[in-house]
Amino acid sequence: MSDRFSGIGVAIRSEVRGRKDGEFATVCSTLVHENTAVAAGAGTGNLAQLMLDGKLNKPGVWPVEQALPTELFEQTMQSRGIKIQGLPN
Repeated sequence: MSDRFSGIGVAIRSEVRGRKDGEFATVCSTLVHENTAVAAGAGTGNLAQLMLDGKLNKPGVWPVEQALPTELFEQTMQSRGIKIQGLPN
């Protein structure tokens, strides 16, 4: 969803259902940022930073969701001042 007046904000909500640690789980996360370009740049910058630091090494072409562990993604986004809220259901 984007801000219909300025066209630059972004809000994303995701819900994933599946198994975690052998148990059925549903996890929701939300991200709200006033500027889509800044949020996208932070995500891209995180991937580059992790590769340069040697913390992400997944050869080939992968969707970000498969290449980057959630915990590492949350840590790097937080380091750039972007908070992602996740709530287990």
